[in-house]
Amino acid sequence: MNCRTCGHRAGLDDLFCAHCGADVRHVAPAPATPLPGATGASTSPDGEWHLVPERESRNWAMGAHVSALLGGFMGGVPAFLGPLVIWLMRRKFDAYAAAHARAAFNFHLSVLIYVAILIVVTVLTFGLGVLLTLPALVLLGLAWLVLTVLGIVRAADDRLYRYPLAIPFLR
Repeated sequence: MNCRTCGHRAGLDDLFCAHCGADVRHVAPAPATPLPGATGASTSPDGEWHLVPERESRNWAMGAHVSALLGGFMGGVPAFLGPLVIWLMRRKFDAYAAAHARAAFNFHLSVLIYVAILIVVTVLTFGLGVLLTLPALVLLGLAWLVLTVLGIVRAADDRLYRYPLAIPFLR
């Protein structure tokens, strides 16, 4: 239990707060410590558990996916930079947003690598591979768009989204 007056921890058998002397007999039990990975639950650098406001956490999570989408429309290469920046900013104290940013980073960097591999295959086959790589690039582009929008929707619904075929660079 916590004291209503000073917030100091009081034992279940205590009648009065040892810190301020207030009556603690009718105080509701302290809320349970949130589990790691729970929505908005995270630790600060001092190791204490804190709850990040749900709306803020959700907005950062959605921002990770939206920034990847915008980066993709700017040429594809910067698609993984937005999620990386959000992960670096939020990883220590916002587990929910960090998990979404990590998933978005892993997926978008994986897609960039897959595109690079398809380009290398096209070059190594002196252009004959384009018969296979062009349809693969179109399918990969469509999958990238659909899966990124799905990530945004899942973040808005407070659900963690795991992208398929993502190489786990950040764990």
